[in-house]
Amino acid sequence: MDEQRRQAYVSLIQELLSCPSGEEVQVLKRQAELVDEGLVLACREVAEQLQEEGQEYRARLLRHIAQYLAESLDSSSNDSSTVDVAESSNLKYFSFLMEVLKVTADSDNAKDLYPLLAQHVDKLNEQFLEIVITWFRSEYDRDRPETNQAIGSVLYKLAFDIQQLPLGSRANNIEIAIACYEAVLEVFSREAFPLDWATTQNNLGTAYHYRIRGERAENLEIAIACYREALKVYTREAFLQDWATTQNNLGLAYSDRIIGERAENIEIAIACYREALKVYSPEAFPQDWAMIQNNLGNAYSNSSIRGERADNIEIAMACYREAVKVYSPEAFPQDWAMIQNNLGNAYSNSSIRGERADNIEVAIACYREALKLYKPEAFPQYWATTQNNLAAAYNYRIKGERADNIEIAIAYYYKALTVRTRDAFPEDWAVTQLYLGDTLIDRFEISHQKEDIERAIALYTEVLDGYEQPSLMLSRPRIFYKLGKALSRRGSYPQAIEALEQCRILLEKKVDLSLLALAFFELARLYHNIHRLEKARLYYKDTLRLFRRLEDRESVADVAVALGNLELQIGRFEQAKERLEEVRKYYEAKDRQDRLEEIDRLLELLCKPSMAII
Repeated sequence: MDEQRRQAYVSLIQELLSCPSGEEVQVLKRQAELVDEGLVLACREVAEQLQEEGQEYRARLLRHIAQYLAESLDSSSNDSSTVDVAESSNLKYFSFLMEVLKVTADSDNAKDLYPLLAQHVDKLNEQFLEIVITWFRSEYDRDRPETNQAIGSVLYKLAFDIQQLPLGSRANNIEIAIACYEAVLEVFSREAFPLDWATTQNNLGTAYHYRIRGERAENLEIAIACYREALKVYTREAFLQDWATTQNNLGLAYSDRIIGERAENIEIAIACYREALKVYSPEAFPQDWAMIQNNLGNAYSNSSIRGERADNIEIAMACYREAVKVYSPEAFPQDWAMIQNNLGNAYSNSSIRGERADNIEVAIACYREALKLYKPEAFPQYWATTQNNLAAAYNYRIKGERADNIEIAIAYYYKALTVRTRDAFPEDWAVTQLYLGDTLIDRFEISHQKEDIERAIALYTEVLDGYEQPSLMLSRPRIFYKLGKALSRRGSYPQAIEALEQCRILLEKKVDLSLLALAFFELARLYHNIHRLEKARLYYKDTLRLFRRLEDRESVADVAVALGNLELQIGRFEQAKERLEEVRKYYEAKDRQDRLEEIDRLLELLCKPSMAII
């Protein structure tokens, strides 16, 4: 190799090392005549020198460039004027990774890394994830423990920083963090590095807890397992504060858990929070104490918790008020807004004591207070959640004109959907879609605008077709029920029956007696409408049996009237009379004049059995 060409190689290498991240491809394109075996050798030689000088990230970048150059030269034809590596996006990603790792290693503050990530946020994707894993596999060597520790430390910091990154795709960021944490666990074993291992397990648990991709139920099980692994090292005796933090994290995971008995999961969550509060006192750890008070309030607000519902809501509100003692709007504006939102949820709950109309007004006021601090630019996800909650409150509102409240609710749901998109927040998107569909049906009942019922049907169908996370899959029977009712209101009886029968089939696998009773009742009425009277009679009887089992006397009476009407229609006069006279006593006790008039009309028709009953 002549000296002039060697110098050309060195100059090109210096340009590659000094060019902005991602521009290596353009540099190689401009000097394609130098891309040959000699450049590969020169890159490797300079890489060795840089490694000896302690410039390991620049050395790794050069070795990577040499590797891709060699692979490209092997695969390119002899008469090719360019090489494939010049087109390889992997080189751009590896250069970006080296720069990220260097900044991460040189700084203890994520703020130093975030400007770099902000410039290349489009690269935080699956390809970057693959490059990270490839780099780790190539660098990890069991025979070099000191090097491995350095790799583990920098990957841990990178995982933590990207996990907190507010930019780019949240789903991608969490996947990258998970891959990095899992690589770190290969370096820091429990036996050799117990504290590092436990810290990584705790953070990995949090990443899986809030993971967007994969099956939600499975992600939560992995999160719980990680937290329990961490607690094998984070004992109360040895690491009191870490133990309490992990107890809180475990409580959050059990609060969201899908697998298992819901009530039992909430009980476990409450136990975990109370364990954490034994350490986090308001005097020593006011912020942590307030955070766990909020979490405890959320657990007591859960509809699945055992005990008297009204009592549990009172406990929840007491917890929120305790948290507000620390979370003032001046010192902790974001946390204060969170508590306002949660208080709004509590006041919206139908089980809370006091006047329902007044409670909903308080809830609306709480949500509006939260929105003073939850701006869409700064806190888009929280802003959207509060918009969704405010919409629900207006839909439940008793004061004011019903039509006006529904219009306001619909507007808030549409605002929430500007952030709660299918791609960014699939589960939140699905929930808001369903609530919006319900509210459009409420508007349809008032205005009878065909567009509302068509839009509601489309919203339900979109959720069924476009979202298959297990956390919502468990509610698919309910969506089919909503869809069936909407189709029935439109007059599409065959399609409505098909949707409701699908609901029934799904409920055979996971019994929800309340929903099953509602589905049976709707099916009975549909079959009644299309004059399949024997089928309708059987469904009415099954519905009656379920509501009796549920001890829902009001629904039992409603079904009895409908069944009595059908029995009268098919000539079962004795059964109809006995049934209607029995239910008449119930409505007399309730002073329900509207229902009494209907029953009296049916009883009167028993004297004229030749008349058709509609």
